Amino acid sequence: MTGNERLRACVALRPVDRPGLLSSYTDRLAAVQAGMTLADILEKPDDASAAMRRLWRELGGYGDAVYYAGGTDIYYLAVKHFTHIKLPGKDLPRDAYWQIVEKPNFEQDEYDILIDEGWNAFMLKMIPRVWSIPPADLQSCGSVAGYHKMQGERSLAQYRKDTQQWQSMGVEVFVGASVPTPQMMFSCARSMVDYTMDLYEIPDKVEKAAWAATPALIESGIAGCKATGIPCVAIIIERGSGQLYALDLFEKFEWPMMKTMVEAFVEQGITPLLHLDTDWSKNLPYFREFPRGKVVASFDGTTDLVRAKSVLRDHVCIMGDVPASLLVAGSGKEVETYVKRLCEEVGDGGGFILGTGCSMPPNADIENVKTMVNVCKSCA
Repeated sequence: MTGNERLRACVALRPVDRPGLLSSYTDRLAAVQAGMTLADILEKPDDASAAMRRLWRELGGYGDAVYYAGGTDIYYLAVKHFTHIKLPGKDLPRDAYWQIVEKPNFEQDEYDILIDEGWNAFMLKMIPRVWSIPPADLQSCGSVAGYHKMQGERSLAQYRKDTQQWQSMGVEVFVGASVPTPQMMFSCARSMVDYTMDLYEIPDKVEKAAWAATPALIESGIAGCKATGIPCVAIIIERGSGQLYALDLFEKFEWPMMKTMVEAFVEQGITPLLHLDTDWSKNLPYFREFPRGKVVASFDGTTDLVRAKSVLRDHVCIMGDVPASLLVAGSGKEVETYVKRLCEEVGDGGGFILGTGCSMPPNADIENVKTMVNVCKSCA
């Protein structure tokens, strides 16, 4: 069984020889291990992806596949969430982590642009607010739309090149595209505080805007997977859990759009991988409405995976959730104990992929990462 076959079997809830293994967002750790700064990841994408492959070889493979093919695409990160990001090497020291600026980037009445004029009109208004377009680029591209198209073509070319380099090593890339849910996007673009106020002050308008955004997000995910040739889309859902919002709000502003996106991707033969930060314990029963054996629910270390297994067993593949704090500051024995428990209890009966909680921290103790990888590989 190849690594990618094992992961696909885990998703489909079929028997496997051991739990799957998929470490997410490893570009940051790989860069640090290669003596690069976090600014280098954003400025030198070829070097960032080369560092990831170097770390893979040094560890004898840190997964059954690689999660993303290359380093962080900071333009796409800013634009898909319509949020301004402070950048290392520009706004921050070169070795600092990039930081989302939690402030409103559009006003309450501008939901109407999305509702009345559509996604493209809304997107083209938002891009210059969250990304500084160099005047020379704007002039050569002719418009914001032209600049966005250029960035998309550049990103796709880089991802395809990185994917080919992994494949030349016999390693498959698991995720081909990523999109947020409308609530995730609005929460970042309006700021969590202002967005939450919107839910109470203008609930009908927010709901209409969320439904207006949903088809475009689905189309973006499908197009991305087709362009990369990788049938898995990461759906970024970090701000919609029951830890943050009561279930009546979840049922109106997050769940219907999330479920619609998942079902649309599955219909196209695409695996939805839900990137679920914060505690989703209260929301777990809803996930049983997803198509069986077609979805990955990836948790960040906040949701109790044993509880998640008890709810989602034989229906949804669970992924996670070795915490960043454990990889950075834990002892080797603590990491070993944690990973063994997940593999034995959550991995029981299949449908489990061991992964990092949210992302691999750049300052992880490399010996702890080795322990995480090796213990999982030894769990039959």
